[in-house]
Order: sequence, then structure tokens, then C-alpha cells
Amino acid sequence: MRALVAACVLVASGAVSCSDGDAGEGPDDAPSAEVFCGALAEFRDAVDAADPTDLAAYVRALKAAAERLERIGAPDDIPESARAGFELTVSRIEALPDDATQEDLSALGDVGDEDEATLDDLEQYIERTCPELSDSESPSPS
Repeated sequence: MRALVAACVLVASGAVSCSDGDAGEGPDDAPSAEVFCGALAEFRDAVDAADPTDLAAYVRALKAAAERLERIGAPDDIPESARAGFELTVSRIEALPDDATQEDLSALGDVGDEDEATLDDLEQYIERTCPELSDSESPSPS
């Protein structure tokens, strides 16, 4: 089953950043695909750098990375369903309690069929737009 965690793993999986650019000037300015890919790479790097054996620190890093990703946003050309998957991913991570347990992290992927479809669309968009981000597998927290 594809899950929210799979989308998180996809954006957190190993490759080099595809951008060092900045987001737009204001809330109506969407990032370019290059900036979006860079933001995803930064998300991946922040999550990869976090120690999964220190769950509290890992959750803080995950939430901070999601907040930065949310500030960058998604490109204008992202399909609406993929945008919904992006927003779902960010909101589910940000909604984690600060004292989240491993069970809470595992529950990130507990979504219905409609949400699952948006996550699949997000994954496809990322694979197409930022192929270097999906070239390797990411470790999961233990």
C-alpha cells in the first residue's frame, strides 16, 4: 500500500539537491520546479541528518523540515491532485504531536483511498519533475 510515509520517504530519499534558488516574493508567487526540487532535497537532507533513535529530536526535525517545505510551496504546474497530496503530506507531518511515538509516525500513512490517490499523484509528479530524488531508497526511522 502506498502511504503518506511513502511520499515522505520519496522526498527524503537520497540524491543531491537540484537547486539552490529561493521561493517567490510573496504568497502568490509559486516556486519554480528547480526551487521545489531543491526544497525537497533540503527536506530529505534534514530528515536524513536527524537521529531516528532520538524520537523527539527526529520529530522536531521532521516538523521543521515540513514547515520549510510548506513555506516554499509547490510550483504552479503541479496538478491539483498532486498539490492536494503535497498539502496533505505537510499537514500530516505538522500535526504530529511534539511527543510523537513510533506508532504516531507509522500512523502518518493511515489515509483513505481518496487521499491515497493524491499521494500517488504527488509521487508521480516528483518522479517526473525531480527524478534525481527518486533514484535511491531512504532509511526509515527505527
